[in-house]
Amino acid sequence: MKFVCDDNLGRLARWLRTLGFDTVFHQDFSDTAVLTCALNEQRTILTRDTRLAGKALARELVLLSSSDPLEQLQEVIRQRPIVMRMSDVFTRCPCCNLLVEKIDKQDYVAAIPAYVYQTINHFTRCTACARIFWRGTHVQRMIDCLRTAGITIG
Repeated sequence: MKFVCDDNLGRLARWLRTLGFDTVFHQDFSDTAVLTCALNEQRTILTRDTRLAGKALARELVLLSSSDPLEQLQEVIRQRPIVMRMSDVFTRCPCCNLLVEKIDKQDYVAAIPAYVYQTINHFTRCTACARIFWRGTHVQRMIDCLRTAGITIG
C-alpha cells in the first residue's frame, strides 16, 4: 500500500517509511498537490484536515483524529488492511522515501563512526541523500515503542 501524508503528518510519514511503506510527504504540500499525488500515483491520503477529507476527489482517504504519530499509525492500521513484515522494516530512507541499498562498510569507513564500524557489519545507504544506516540499539527501542503502542510486526 502506498500513502501520501498531508503537510501536518511528517512524523507519521517517517514511521511509515521506517516500516517499509512508500509514503510521500512534503512540508509545503497544498491540498491540491496531495490530491494530485494520490490520484496520479494511486496512493491513500492520510490527513487530519477535515476540509481536505471532504473534497470529492479524495476517494482513498483516512481521516485521522490523533495528533500523536503512533496513535495515528494505529488509526491507519484499523482503517486499512496493511501488513507489516520485519523484512520490510528499514528498507526505505525515512527522509527521502527511496529504497536503501546494501553497502560494503569498507567503502564508507570515513563516513561511519569508529565504534559502529567495529561493532556492526551490515549497512545500507540512501541513493538520494547518501545517509548511511545500520541496525544499532535504536532499532530495539523503536520496536519496543511500537509494541508498547500495541503495534506488532509480523
